[in-house]
Formats: sequence, structure tokens, C-alpha cells
Amino acid sequence: MTNNVIVLPWDSEFFSKNIATVTNIDKVTTDELANFDLITNKVASDNYLELTQFNQLGFSIAEGELIFNKKLTENSVSELSIELATEADISELVNLAKKSYVSTRFRKPWFTSEQSNDFYGAWIKKAVLGEFDDVCLIIKTADGIQGFISLKKVNTQIKIGLIAVAQAAQGKGIARQLLTMAEVYASQQQCNQITVATQTSNITAINLYSRNDYSLKESNYWLYKSHC
Repeated sequence: MTNNVIVLPWDSEFFSKNIATVTNIDKVTTDELANFDLITNKVASDNYLELTQFNQLGFSIAEGELIFNKKLTENSVSELSIELATEADISELVNLAKKSYVSTRFRKPWFTSEQSNDFYGAWIKKAVLGEFDDVCLIIKTADGIQGFISLKKVNTQIKIGLIAVAQAAQGKGIARQLLTMAEVYASQQQCNQITVATQTSNITAINLYSRNDYSLKESNYWLYKSHC
């Protein structure tokens, strides 16, 4: 490890790979990069200089990322009630999460399908326990959990972590209802905006946020270089 490249401890432990990120693209060398199984970096899509530098070092695009934002006003917040997931819901939520993320940067050839599924399962479990995101809100009926959304407060904004709808419940407005619940939670936390990131390949999510008055705030690329 050097000052130009640093290990990502949580990623490395979870995926059982030596994963790192470049901190100084101007000085890093190919020899430094060769010490790791995988190097991941996020670069703004309009930062052509850095994109070229990473390309010259052998990095390739893993996925694009779009970040959306919605500013809230008192008039825009619904009176809809919200339900927080509990530890009793974790097993069902983990199963749902593992089936819900086709568009992901944790994909082949860098990660196996099992690793990707386990990542999202672990994420939603931690959200319920308040260990990663703060809370997980759910829509639950007699047929089980219809959808979930995980949220984290950062200063005066709420960040959406994961959002998913059960396959049998799709097309019934569940996703929109989950976004409304996020607004209610944001209001309760005295937050005035919500942000969410999604993949450029996830057209369904992009359309969902656009229809619900989210504005595109930022565009990035995830770049990977692998030695395994």
C-alpha cells in the first residue's frame, strides 16, 4: 500500500478480495496497482482528464451512476403513515433484496452472482439494525412484504440506500408509495431534501425518479481494474 493507493477494508473483508482505490491518479504507477485483486474508483462523467488517465492505466467502465435529488417543501409532504422494519422482518427482506438487483456494479466478471446477492442481503439487514443506513421502511400486507426502502440521514438530507418491490407486487404503485414514505420520514427528521443514486442501466429506476419530481444532480462512472 502507498499514499497513491489505499485498501478498502470493508470491501476486502466482505468479498474476500484485496480491494483498493486510487487516491492520487497523477502519481500512481502500474506496479502499485499490481498489488491488488481489484481497484475501484468513481469519476465524474465530465472529468475527461481523469477518465483518460484511468483508461491509460487499464481501467474499464463497470457501470455508470446517476444521482437524483428532490427538494421538499411543507406542502409536498404527505400525511401517509410509515412502518419501520423490525428484526422479525430481516429474513424476508434479505430474500427480497437478493432477488431485486439486476442493475449493479457488483457484477460479473468482477463479482459472482452469489457475492452480489449476499452484498445486498447484508446491506438491507444492516439497515434494519441501523448499522449502515438508519432505517428500513416497508409496505407489508397479509401476503408479506410488498416493498422496502432504506434511508440514512446526512446533515439536512435523507439518502435513499436501497429500494425494491416484490415481483408479485410490481405495477401496483408500490415504488411510488415507498418514495412518499421516504418524504414523510425526511419531514420527521427535519430534512428538506432527498438524494438517491442509481445505475445508468436501470431505466426503470430513472423513470421512477423522473416521474416523482427528482432532478438529475450528478453523473459518474465506476471504473475497475482487476488482477484476478
